[in-house]
Amino acid sequence: MENFAYNNVDYLELKSVSFGYNDNEVLHDVSMRLEKGGRYAIIGPSGSGKTTIINTITGLYSANSGAIAINESLLDGQHLEEWRRWFTVVSQDNLLFSTTIKENLFFWS
Repeated sequence: MENFAYNNVDYLELKSVSFGYNDNEVLHDVSMRLEKGGRYAIIGPSGSGKTTIINTITGLYSANSGAIAINESLLDGQHLEEWRRWFTVVSQDNLLFSTTIKENLFFWS
């Protein structure tokens, strides 16, 4: 993510992203481009991969193949903390980790 200016984000893009748990492929060749200022909804039946898409975009899961980028800067393991600063996720699940309240509140920061 060298020379990356976060204030100049134009889009987030998934390029042929695939992800699976063991032998169960949940995402297969998913591509989408989310433009700055757009409003998007990920809809589908239970188990269709909605949460997996979000977890992959935010770097909680690593794609088995494909790429995720902001503009042309690819998500990589070296910059996950910096990458996650740009996301706010409101999950449908109530989840608390076995740690302090403060650490739960600042999990993404």
